[in-house]
Amino acid sequence: MLINAVFDDIRMRSRENAHPAFDKVVHVVHSEWHGIRKATAYCPGHKLLIPGEEDMDEAEIDGIAERLSELGITRIVFQGYSKNADRLALHLRAVFDPSVQLYAVTHVTTAQFDHVFEMEMQSLLFTRRRYNTLSGLGSLKPAFHKAFPEYWPQTLLNFAPSVDRSVFMKSPGGLREAYVPLDVGWRKNLYTNALGCALSEKIARVSVTNFPTGLEALADVSKLRLVGFLRGDALLSKMATSDVVVLGTFAECQPTTQLEALAVGTPVLTGTLGLDEFAGDPLCDLTQMTILDNPAEITASLDRLLDVIDSDDAEISQMIDAHLAKRHKLAFERYADFLQL
Repeated sequence: MLINAVFDDIRMRSRENAHPAFDKVVHVVHSEWHGIRKATAYCPGHKLLIPGEEDMDEAEIDGIAERLSELGITRIVFQGYSKNADRLALHLRAVFDPSVQLYAVTHVTTAQFDHVFEMEMQSLLFTRRRYNTLSGLGSLKPAFHKAFPEYWPQTLLNFAPSVDRSVFMKSPGGLREAYVPLDVGWRKNLYTNALGCALSEKIARVSVTNFPTGLEALADVSKLRLVGFLRGDALLSKMATSDVVVLGTFAECQPTTQLEALAVGTPVLTGTLGLDEFAGDPLCDLTQMTILDNPAEITASLDRLLDVIDSDDAEISQMIDAHLAKRHKLAFERYADFLQL
């Protein structure tokens, strides 16, 4: 009986990019790890949610193995790794024959190594790969293999959610709005992004997930509106009704929030993500920022993007469509190669 583990929750499959080549693939992801969970939900294949904190007992691990066998699963992909994931991996390797292969994908950057847990998990992954518990390690960070040769040399690519864009339509007219869906903390750079948007004369309103507390003592923050944490349709609707989403963060692999906004047709400002696959991509050239710790630079990038939107809104839509088409084609190909499908 499965208590903490959940197979194919509807929220994990309703917006996936389905593909028959992945019908025998299952992605294992932790319920509590919000960002990785969302990225995994948009991948093709079955989904298994396991707890990141609460231990699973042997009966539940046995139940997972039985369910995987019933589904005829041949590829098991751990999206992120934990002690629970490791216990499960060791058990599955012991009970399944070699035709069932196990893999792990890391969503971490070395900037996160100040959390010792992240380094401990990398060390554990290297050990499992060395002794063939895992058949391969993949990363969403470009050139991660140059630092850690245990990793597959190509970059895996995240998918955008599969949505009907017509359901999330922007209302004509209204106030011009920027949406800043960032957490607090140095890495997410909330204060610079919020202030940079507020300083733009082209923006009338700045919606924020978290309020940059204390900033009101230093600057005019009257444009800021706290909308809190949104998910599902509420998040996509907010993105669709915004003119631009702003994500100038200091350390990222491939932000899922960016891909969610693109899926509903809204352009996104990000830092430079370093994906060679999109070198020269018109959308990336227009929306990637190089200086992230200066509000004036955020403002300048935002105004430049809005000028292009004012000049030819259809051109931005075409850029987004072309980018997503190329991204999904490459994402399918990369995962298929990585998993040896």
